[in-house]
Order: sequence, then C-alpha cells, then structure tokens
Amino acid sequence: MNEAAFVQAVRARRIDALARRAAGHEGAARQLLEARLQALRAAGAHAAAEAQPAGAHPATPLGGLLDHIAQCTATPQATRPELRSVSRHRGTWSRLSVEQRVHQALAQVPAQAGPLNTQRLVHEALRTLRELSPEYLHRLVAQVETLLWLEQAAQGAPAARAPAATRRSTRTTARAPGAA
Repeated sequence: MNEAAFVQAVRARRIDALARRAAGHEGAARQLLEARLQALRAAGAHAAAEAQPAGAHPATPLGGLLDHIAQCTATPQATRPELRSVSRHRGTWSRLSVEQRVHQALAQVPAQAGPLNTQRLVHEALRTLRELSPEYLHRLVAQVETLLWLEQAAQGAPAARAPAATRRSTRTTARAPGAA
C-alpha cells in the first residue's frame, strides 16, 4: 500500500469513527460533530481530487481496463443515443455468444471422467446454471472474461499455454517406457 492509499484509508476510518460518535449525541454536541464531519469529508474529497488528476488511472491492470473502456466509449458515436433495434440485437448476439462458449465448454467434458473430476463438476454446474438462471450465467461469463483480460494485461501478453505443455511433457517423460 502506498502512502497516499494509507492516508486515504486512515482518513476514511476517522470519518467513520466520527460518524458513529455523532450518532450517539444530540443537540449542540451533535451539531458540532456533524460540522466537523462535513469538514473532514470535504477535505478528503479535495485531497483525493488533488492526488489524482481527472481521467488518470493508476498503473494497474484494472486502471488499464478503465482506460481501455474510456477510449472505447469516448468516440463521437457514444454520445448519440443507441437505436432500440441495435440494443436488442446487441443483447441477442451477446446471449448467443455466451451460449456458444458454454456449449463449447460442455463439449470438452472427458468421456471417462469420474464423479469427483473437477472438470466434470464444473461442467455440471455450468449446465445447471444455464437451466436455472441464464441471465446469471451471462453475467458470470462476462466477469470471467474481464478477469481473463486483466490477467492477460498483467502479463503483458496474451495468455499462453506453454507452462501446461511443459508440465505435460515432463509427465510423459517420467513414465515408464511400457506404461500407457
């Protein structure tokens, strides 16, 4: 935690403590505490605004995602209202995309998976979720895609499967020559 974040956390705790204290008083004492509370909140907002210029995000993967979203929505087309038909088609394509991804994931279930195989359990959970609450599944897939994007941004390159391939190759070389 950097110094600015630490100071902000301490300021937030102080404001919370003062708010609890003010709730326990009445009359002039409460008014005095409320005035001090408002002054602290204003000072905290002012300090936060000075600490970070408008539109700037920290150099983290989440900050990168926010910058990317800001760039995509800063186009002149974003200021125009969207047509209802475009909105409906966007929703339809989004749902179809999620269904396609789930269908592809469900098609990859191992044939000889045991009852406690994690991949099989995840696929059963996805199938049940798709039946019970397709909208929740849609949101879950969107969140997972966002997390994958953040992971790729943190690595600086698209997610590679090289470590998994390396592990597989060491497993196959560790087996006995006659074992299958």
